[in-house]
Parts: sequence; C-alpha cells; structure tokens
Amino acid sequence: MNSHKSKNLRNFLYLSFILSFFFSGCNLFNLSVPEYIDESLSIRGMRWQFITSGEKFPANDEIYAMSPAEPGSPARIRVFLSNPQCLDPVFQLLRENSDGSFSPIPPGAAELRVADDLKSVEISILQADLGDVFKLQLEIQDSFGRSYKPYVFPKIVCHIPPEPPVNLNTYDAFGGAGTVTVAWEMNCGSLFPNLDFVTIQFRKDGNPVGSGSTYYRSGNSWTDRDGIVLTQSGAGVLDGYEQYILDFPVSQVLGEDISRFNYSVTLSDTYGFTANGKTTWYGLDQSALVGITLSSEIDNDRELITLHCKESVDVIKYRIDGGGEHIYGSPFYLYAGETLECWSETADHFASPRTVWKTSMRNYVYVDPAGGSDTNGGWSRNTPVKTIDRALVLWSGESSSLTARIMLLGDITGSYTPGTNGLVEFDQFSNMSSFVQNGLIVSGDKRVGRPVRIDASGTSHRAVYLNSSLVSPPPPLPRVTLRNLEITGGTAVGNYATPRGGGIFNLGGTLYLEDCDIHGNRGEKGGGLYIDTAGNIMIETGTTRIRNNRATDGISDTNGGGVFISSMGAFEVKEDAQAFITGNTAGDGGGFYLDGGRLTLRNGSVYNNTASSGFGSGVYLDKYSSFQIGKGAVVASADRTYLDSGASVSRLGKALSPETAKDMDGNTGRFTYSLLLQPADETSGTVVLTGGSFTAQDLNKIKIILSGLEKNGSDAIELVGTEGKIKP
Repeated sequence: MNSHKSKNLRNFLYLSFILSFFFSGCNLFNLSVPEYIDESLSIRGMRWQFITSGEKFPANDEIYAMSPAEPGSPARIRVFLSNPQCLDPVFQLLRENSDGSFSPIPPGAAELRVADDLKSVEISILQADLGDVFKLQLEIQDSFGRSYKPYVFPKIVCHIPPEPPVNLNTYDAFGGAGTVTVAWEMNCGSLFPNLDFVTIQFRKDGNPVGSGSTYYRSGNSWTDRDGIVLTQSGAGVLDGYEQYILDFPVSQVLGEDISRFNYSVTLSDTYGFTANGKTTWYGLDQSALVGITLSSEIDNDRELITLHCKESVDVIKYRIDGGGEHIYGSPFYLYAGETLECWSETADHFASPRTVWKTSMRNYVYVDPAGGSDTNGGWSRNTPVKTIDRALVLWSGESSSLTARIMLLGDITGSYTPGTNGLVEFDQFSNMSSFVQNGLIVSGDKRVGRPVRIDASGTSHRAVYLNSSLVSPPPPLPRVTLRNLEITGGTAVGNYATPRGGGIFNLGGTLYLEDCDIHGNRGEKGGGLYIDTAGNIMIETGTTRIRNNRATDGISDTNGGGVFISSMGAFEVKEDAQAFITGNTAGDGGGFYLDGGRLTLRNGSVYNNTASSGFGSGVYLDKYSSFQIGKGAVVASADRTYLDSGASVSRLGKALSPETAKDMDGNTGRFTYSLLLQPADETSGTVVLTGGSFTAQDLNKIKIILSGLEKNGSDAIELVGTEGKIKP
C-alpha cells in the first residue's frame, strides 16, 4: 500500500515538472511558445486599418495605396491585438529589404505607440515619397523575451490617385460635320506620374453612346491609337491643371433634345485608380451647379464670397487651395491668390460639377523679405518680391489712377538690406504720379495673426524714413499709409546727419497710421516719430500705439520721447480712431514736443510719460505751438502740459468724465485735464477751456479765457497755493 502511494506521488512530481517546463521553462532555451499555446494565450495581431487616407488597388486587392508622408503629416496605421494584457508586450517594426530579408526601420522613419489598454498599436510612417513601397512586419515579444508570431502587412505603395477633372463645359454650337466642342481641365502634374489614359465618353439618357475616345499619355501630350494628339488650350484655373478641348462627333443627337445628352471625362492610372467628371443631363441626376457672388475689399486684399444654387440642394461644400472640405453656412473671405473649389450634393444625385474660382486681384505687390526674390513678378502671394524698393519700381509703371499697394507677407529685420537713411525707405517718388495723386499703402499681412514687424534692432538704423522732397512740382505731397505694422528697434542717435525720429522720420508729406505699434525706438529728437516741416501724421481709423520710446543723444535725455513736431508740422487723431501715447521718456516733452507745430487729439490717451527735465511730461508746447484737445481725448493728471510764450491750448467740445476714460489695455483711469502753465518773458500763453483743472506757477502772466462762462480773469480762478481750478 505504501509502495503504491509513493509511485503516485512520483508520477505527480514528474507531471508537474513537465508542465512547468512548457509553461515557464521554454525561456531557459529561448524557445518560442508552441503553436497550440499561441492560439489561446499568445499575443497576436488580428487585423489592421489606415487611420489616415489609404485604399486598395483596384487592379490588385492585395496592394494598398497611401498618400505621401512627412514628420509633420505622417501616414498612420493601427493594428488590433489579441491577449496583450497579461504578457506585457514589446513591439518592433521591420521593413522588407530588396533581397527579401527584414530589418528594423530607423527611429526617424517611423514611430510606434501602444494604446493605454494594450489592445492596439499605432504606427506612424514619418517619411514616404511617391513610388515608395513598404512591406512591413510587426515583431512581438513579451517581457520574458519570448517571440510570438509576427504580424505581416500587405504591400503598401505611396501613391496619389487621379484628381477628378473640373470645369467641364459643352459648347452648344454644332459644326457642319455634326460635332460639338467639349472642354475640361485635368491635373497632369508631378503628383500624378502614373496617370495613363483619359477617356471622353458621350452619353444619352445616362447610357454610353459609342465607344468614346481614349487618349494615352506620351510624355507631355496625349494621343489616341491613330496618333491624333489631344488639343491643349492652355493652363487651367488650378495650379497643375491643364485645359483640353475636343471636337466630338455626335451627329446622332441632331434633331433630338440636347438635354438628353451629356459627356464624361474619366482619368485612369497604371494601378487601376480612376476619377471622373460628368456634365448634367436630362432627369436632374446631378446636383445643381454652384454659383459664386463676390464683393471685393481692395484695402484688405480679399473678396467676400457668397455661394448659391438656382435649385434646391441638400448641401453646398467648398475647399480653399486644395485643403479640407467645408460645409457652406454663411459668406466667407477668399484672399488674393487663393483658389476656391465648390460643389453641391443632393440625395440620389451625382455631386454637381466643380466650380472653380481663383482670386486674382491685381491690387497689391507682395513683398516677402525672407522667401521672395526681386526677379519675381510680385503681383501674387506665390511670386513675391524681396524688397520694398522693387515693389515701388513695379508700381511706378502702373496707371496713375490707381492707389499703389504693397503687402508685407513677413517681418523686415536686420537681414534686410537697409537704405541710406533708414532700414526701410520711401523716397522714390520722383515721376511717380500715382503716388502723388492716389497715395501709397503699405500693409502687414493680417493672415500672419499679428502686426508684421519692421524691426531695426541691431542695425544702427532708424526703422522707417519718408522723404517727399523728390516730388516735383509740389504740392500735392504724397500720401503714405502704414497699416498693421509694428515698428521697433530703430535708432537715430549719432548715426545720421539729422539724427531724428528713431522709429519714423517724416521729412514731408502726409503719413497715415492705422493699427500700428511704434515702440522701443530712440532718437535725438523724437524717439518714436519726428515730423519735419510740411510733414503731417494722421490717425483716422484703427488703434495706434506710440509707447516706450526715448529721446536721447546717448548721454542725456533730449526732446520728444514719443513724437517731435517741428515748425509747420502736424499730428492729428480723428474721432473714429484711437491713439495711446504712453511710457515714453524725454528731457522735455515725454509724450509730445511741439516746436511751433500743431497737435490735435480728438480721441485717445496720453499717460505715464516722463520728462526728466521736469517740463511737459505729457505735452510740451514751445513758441507758437498749438494744442487742440477733443471730447474723446484724455491727458492724465500726472502728464503735465507745458506752454511756452505764444503757445495755445483749446478744448474741442465737452470732455469725457474721468470715469469713462480708458488706457490702451482697456482699464478705466481717473484722467483729468491738468495743465502746467509756464510764465513767459514775451507773449503770454492762451488757454481756452470749458471746464477742468490746471496749475499755474504765475497766474498773473497767464491769460485764461473761460469759454461759455461769464467770469473772466483771476475772478474766475480759485487758488490753493499754486493749484488752481475754475470757479463754478
């Protein structure tokens, strides 16, 4: 009895050893898990799918096509796994070599990412060019190093199927030989090297009429079996497309209703992919054609697009420059050089023919300092010139009835070739009548998403120089507009014969500023801007900031931190615009320094400026200068206004209350109209007010005219020390 029990125990131990060998001991000899265990316990790939675009070859369902890939736009594939959770899998992607062996794909060519639930693996192919062939294999191991059956992918070829033909058209007039002329556009560009043949087929009531006409690709032309060459009539509307026409024999339609007939164009490539387009026919089997209504906005370099159909459709779709599809809901903008493709879709109908429109507004010369070339045409975004000088030359040959417009597509920085008097110069106005009559507009491209920079940092140049003295005969002087620009980093300290205007030096003419930001500039007179004799700066619309500029000679502060206005010069802000003059520093005139010039602020704010010498931290009015302040303008109480002899300040209408005044960040501030009135040795200064407060160092030498009030002179003034206010 005991012997029988010992034998059973011995057999049990042998069986336990054998089982432990199979389930855990295989790794001792680096053996693979047996197939019968693999079926129930091992990790394996079950199926795969494209995450990005991919499809089977029509001529061979064991080969797949995918689009080209690059690191920023990879081709992505997902493999679904079985039994991965308990074995902590490790994966490696291999690619077949020319000799049939497999080797790992380098890390820079593909990436693997295992899902958090371990149920799938995502493969990103980072580099694939047209014609590349991929035969991939996913190697699988567990944490013990045991190998499982690899997952083998079908062959994948980097290939783009043909694009459908567009702008199909039929000419109604029949020739004496019973033909009708058909026209279409098709993409035969470099992305479609395998495009093989094109078939043009007439149809009646939806059925083919005859065998059609097939033309085969031969180099850059198309010929049929008889050697007849298909006629190319020019470039298509879309880039890469070509337009073709064909006189098609359709004598069988004579005497019948032409609406029963249509034609189709089918493109085929060597892999069996096809794409076709059809014209409408009897029975409304095609969704209605989409019409385009546009409204040009010349100044903004764009057109407002409205899409519509004469018949009811389910949906109108469109795409711009070959991008993704959009469902039309409301009017949208199309910018110069962009191409619109639109169509409609209706249930139980074919999609409508594609309507294509390319915006070709000849309104701007485009400048791209980084990517342009002065050998380019310059009249489209795709062919920009490199310099503003070249853009001015191109405009000089245009009609004088046009306004010259230049669009900056990118920043101008220290790598830009500077002019003699500034990083950017506008002084080529001689014999350019269009500039004199209708002006020049230089705009930063709003599609950049911020103001385009003219940045003179590190160049030892002022940023912008405007000289109208070359115009003959004056007047009129040229009107120049700077729009959506950031002007910064300029310096005019010891580097010019006239070291003035670090940001902008306006030697003459009217300069309009719209949505500009002028900051971080230095000049000996006018850190931000200098307005010379007969020069004007006008802000009519938008929001312009003149901030954090400095007037200095390199040793000490000088005059006009934000703006210096010389004799006969003028600076004006209109009611519909906003201007913020803040954070500027000078010896005298932190915000503005007027040397006989005129300043008119109908709107905007002057605040937080500094005069290190103590006079006119906000505004300094030298002899015979004038300052008019409107109802929307605010001068902060800390930003004093200094009047020299013969200078004057007047109020335009009733001022805003302190509580409604705002700074450039939208913060409400308690700004008051506070004037530091300096007594003069010659003529007294004059202030015309309807209310507000001021201070006077010597009230007896200042003449105060209280507009609309009965009291005059010192009887209308209440003094507390040297602080004064108008009596009720």
